[in-house]
Amino acid sequence: MKVGIGYDIHPMGKGRKLILGGVEVPHTQGLVGQADADALVQLETAARQHQIPVCLVHDAGRTVIPAGTITCLGLGPALADVLDPITGELPLV
Repeated sequence: MKVGIGYDIHPMGKGRKLILGGVEVPHTQGLVGQADADALVQLETAARQHQIPVCLVHDAGRTVIPAGTITCLGLGPALADVLDPITGELPLV
């Protein structure tokens, strides 16, 4: 049995826009690194083609982020040699 757990941490910076899943959210700081919803959907498609467990996370809309906004993507569990072809070109932040 494979079990996975994940969390999402990004550095914040003053003078930057806060954009989650392609939606700008009013805030005094923004993410230093981010991906838009199209990029996350493309990664989801690639993961499914390689039979990697995947889940797009949609916001519930209980804060300033509109309901249904794609905010992150969960991948795995999978072995590194399976994930690397999908995620290897992603920039590290």
